[in-house]
Amino acid sequence: MIPIDLKGKVALVTGVGDNVGFAWHIAKTLQAAGATLFFAVHPRLVGIVESIMERDTDAESRILPYGQGTMKIEKYFLVMLALTPWTMSTKKPRMTNAMQSMAIFLSKA
Repeated sequence: MIPIDLKGKVALVTGVGDNVGFAWHIAKTLQAAGATLFFAVHPRLVGIVESIMERDTDAESRILPYGQGTMKIEKYFLVMLALTPWTMSTKKPRMTNAMQSMAIFLSKA
């Protein structure tokens, strides 16, 4: 069992486009800890993610860690981000919030 209890929490996970990336594994761990999953997915990728959730060949990738069952997505949100250029206000470039490839938000259900 994961030593954190996220029962009653909602996890909105962005950046899921396959079943091998960081976002996929973070989502699995959040759900294994009890969170309800919502995915924010680019419209071009939603078909890929939906097929991963349905195909028998991907069944193993949907198994949650720590024997917590199988991944279930409550809802998909179609999201398109407009990327902004690097902010050059300092000598060292930094990324703006819109350029982050993945974010996780937890809130009360």
